[in-house]
Amino acid sequence: MFDIIIIGAGTAGISAYKEAVKHTNNILIINDGPWDTTCARVGCMPSKVLISTANRMFDIQNAQEVALDVSANINTNQVMQHVQNLRDRFTQATLKDVDQWPTEHKISGKAHFIDAQTVEVNGKQYKSKSFILAVGSTPNYDQIWKQELGNRLITTDQIFELKTLPKSIAVIGSGVVALEIAQAMHRLGVETTIFARSKRIGILTSSRVQQLA
Repeated sequence: MFDIIIIGAGTAGISAYKEAVKHTNNILIINDGPWDTTCARVGCMPSKVLISTANRMFDIQNAQEVALDVSANINTNQVMQHVQNLRDRFTQATLKDVDQWPTEHKISGKAHFIDAQTVEVNGKQYKSKSFILAVGSTPNYDQIWKQELGNRLITTDQIFELKTLPKSIAVIGSGVVALEIAQAMHRLGVETTIFARSKRIGILTSSRVQQLA
């Protein structure tokens, strides 16, 4: 019987562990997937590297607006490698921290609740007085898409694993994450189309600004 079991080792789960371990060593953290954060691996950090590169390219292509003549062709073949190199540096700091935690405090695997005090991981059951759920979120899509599109279907969890920029991309959704990926891809020369159920652009609240966007 553990005092606390934490499920998920992203930003929230890691913060919860660091606080809880101050009060008890009878603790367990369970994680399915890499032991680093969404932000560092597939979120704000790699996306901002991609956006920064895209913005540089946009500035170069529009340099005539500030009386600069830039006529050289731009090679984007190394863009994704650059993103991945920096992403890996970001994740190393978190992984180094997690590696220092006691091994008996960590289990890799997917947790399933058996009852209010029991979870099962990798065929073994663990009980706890309290649970902290820090599982984060993951992109959701109709499973038939995967059957029809195969490896052409990727999510925002996978886009930063691309070896090179694609020739074209369809972005499903018009929220903030969709827009930042779509704009970066467009500025990097990828033929980009956004598909969305809503006519709204991001979280803009002004109807006039929405119309302009």
